Amino acid sequence: IMKALFGRNAAKPQDNSKDNAFVAEYQVSNPAIFGKSIKEIRESAGCQFVISRVWKDGKVIIPTSDTVIEENEHILLTSAK
Repeated sequence: IMKALFGRNAAKPQDNSKDNAFVAEYQVSNPAIFGKSIKEIRESAGCQFVISRVWKDGKVIIPTSDTVIEENEHILLTSAK
């Protein structure tokens, strides 16, 4: 049905490998970022990324740029490869 509606090429996956996102979960262990907000970390990182989840005290939160990252917290980070 999809081929009939959109043509043959629509069924073929496109190679956008250079545009693919990289998603990873990390445990924070770098003392240079303890006690800093996500905004402060982004400004000093020199690359673009998004922290979409933070595990604080056993609870998952959706952080803002003002969320402070502490030692041993877990973060879900998305960036370009």
